[in-house]
Amino acid sequence: MMGPALCWMFNKATIAKGAPRHLSSDHNPLFRYLQWRANLRIREI
Repeated sequence: MMGPALCWMFNKATIAKGAPRHLSSDHNPLFRYLQWRANLRIREI
C-alpha cells in the first residue's frame, strides 16, 4: 500500500526543515488517503 509509504517519505523529508506551507497534490488519488490527510492536519499544513 502506497499511502503509509507516502506519509513516511514526506515526514522523513520534512522533519529537519520543517513543514512546507503549501503542497501541490496534482489531484492524485493517493493524496486522498486518510492517513495522509490526517498527517497534514496534525502537522498543520
